[in-house]
Amino acid sequence: MKESKRKICFVISSLSHGGAERVTANLANYWAESDQYEIHIILIGTVSNAFYSIHKDVTIHSLNLLSESKNIAQAIINNLARVLRLRRVIAGISPDGVISFMFATNVLVIFSSFLMHWKLVISERNDPRNYKEGRKIWNTLRKLTYKYADALVVQNPPILSLLRKFNNHSVIIPNPAIPPKADTYIEKKTDRKVVVAMGSLVEQKGFDTLLNAFSLAQKNIPNFYLKIIGEGTLKSKLEDQTRKLGIQELVRFLGLVQNPANEFQTSDIFILSSRYEGSPNALIEAMSFGLACISTDCPSGPADLIQDHSNGLLVPVDDSEAMASALINMANSPELRHKCSLNALQISQKFELSRVAKMWENLIFRDSEIKTRHL
Repeated sequence: MKESKRKICFVISSLSHGGAERVTANLANYWAESDQYEIHIILIGTVSNAFYSIHKDVTIHSLNLLSESKNIAQAIINNLARVLRLRRVIAGISPDGVISFMFATNVLVIFSSFLMHWKLVISERNDPRNYKEGRKIWNTLRKLTYKYADALVVQNPPILSLLRKFNNHSVIIPNPAIPPKADTYIEKKTDRKVVVAMGSLVEQKGFDTLLNAFSLAQKNIPNFYLKIIGEGTLKSKLEDQTRKLGIQELVRFLGLVQNPANEFQTSDIFILSSRYEGSPNALIEAMSFGLACISTDCPSGPADLIQDHSNGLLVPVDDSEAMASALINMANSPELRHKCSLNALQISQKFELSRVAKMWENLIFRDSEIKTRHL
């Protein structure tokens, strides 16, 4: 008699472009290829804005419950509806394990799981020191509820040190490194030096600092260009900044790009200018592709990936002059670019998808017994 498949259920707000969404898609697709697992993804929102492709054997459940609340009373009603609907859908799936991403969703899933008997693993994907003041209620709920999850997953030691007090079974599982594949090979035939950056155009990603640094660096580097992959609320403000700096002809905003490899292969340097991170997927992708990388040394994330002057360069956060100096150094030194590029490739082995997926499997199916969740 054939053994029945184990069921894994992901819960996340959406599958729009973002790091947590990418990890969800990668893990779900990997496990869907196996004959051991039945995979479900529950979206608090809708699948209509999905950015990542999902394997045909993954079942997606869209709750369509992401509407904004206008006041506290409406917020309570909306979140109660989310909890009750989540509980019904998860119970209908009857999974062996539930994996939840992002802290507000984590809280909802914990409430949905009281008195239920699936293994519940929650995951934080960013540095909690930078959560906005407007989310005080969610921060309080996190402190009260995280202990009821069977395990808490974070991505690096600094975040573990901050959050392990909320859950005794807190572990580090890194993001997988999956080298993006180009649709076609394009040989770089020009003498231009091209920098590429990727991320949401929001305050966290520090693109304003990058533009200031690029403006300083380009004065010392002939034929220097910058490409920025991503969309976000600050796009028009950043475009205005390029005009004020007089670099609008040297900077291209590419919007969302499904396959960044097509842009990576015609670039010389990747740069991450973030003010804070969890574990930056964009940097991991660029390193696994073999790009020479520069990153801010923000409090968590990049320093776990880059050894300064070995497989990349680290610069202080919000320091345009230091970033410009690193750009000049990397652009004008073929030897440094080659060294960093070659060493960066090793990240693909260290964080290989199969190894990361096995860490999740061990946590869900082999580690501690399921907790009894009750108030």
